[in-house]
Amino acid sequence: MQTDNPTTTPVKISEHIVTFCKKLDPRQKPIFVPVIPSPSVRADHCFYDVQKKTSADGGRIQYGWTIWGKPGVLLEAEFHAIWVSPDNELIDVTPKVDGEQQILFLPDTDRIWEGEMVDNVRFLLLDNAYTRHLIRYSEARFKLRKKYWRDGESIIPFEEVQQFERQYGMHNVKLGRNDPCYCGSGKKYKKCHGS
Repeated sequence: MQTDNPTTTPVKISEHIVTFCKKLDPRQKPIFVPVIPSPSVRADHCFYDVQKKTSADGGRIQYGWTIWGKPGVLLEAEFHAIWVSPDNELIDVTPKVDGEQQILFLPDTDRIWEGEMVDNVRFLLLDNAYTRHLIRYSEARFKLRKKYWRDGESIIPFEEVQQFERQYGMHNVKLGRNDPCYCGSGKKYKKCHGS
C-alpha cells in the first residue's frame, strides 16, 4: 500500500504543526532553514557534518527537530543539527537525499546529541489501521536500526531485514471499506483508493 502524498517538508506552518511543535518544545517556534550542503559531508549524518563545519568555519551547533510529514496523515519530527554561522545565520549543511532545498526546523532549548540514536516523534493527523500500523512499523524499525548502529551507520543483516518486512511490512495493513483513506483525502477508503 503506497500513499500518493510523499513524506516531505511542509510548505507552510499550519495549526497542526504549531500544536505539534509546542509538544516538542513550547519555548521555540518552527522556522524554515535553507539547505546549503558543505563539501565532504554525507546525507543523514548531520551531527558529524555540523561538528566538521564548526571546526572548519567557526559558529556553533544548534540541535532541534526537522519537521516533515505526509499531508493530512501525520507529522514527524526527526532530531537534527544545523549550523549557526558566526553571523548567526541558520544553515542546514547536510545534503538531503530527496534534494530538498529547505527544511522546517524547531530549535530545542535543552536537548543535545549524546552520540546515540534518537527516535522520531510522530503526531497523527488521521487515525485508522494504516496510520496505527505505520507507527508500529516506525517504532520497530528504529529498534532494529539501533540494535546495529555503530559510528553513525546501521548495517542490518539481510535475513533480519526480510524477517522485519514479513512481520511489519505495510502489506499487513487491511483497511475497512468505511475507514478514512490512508492518503489523507478525508474520503472513505471505498470511495478513494479502495475503489
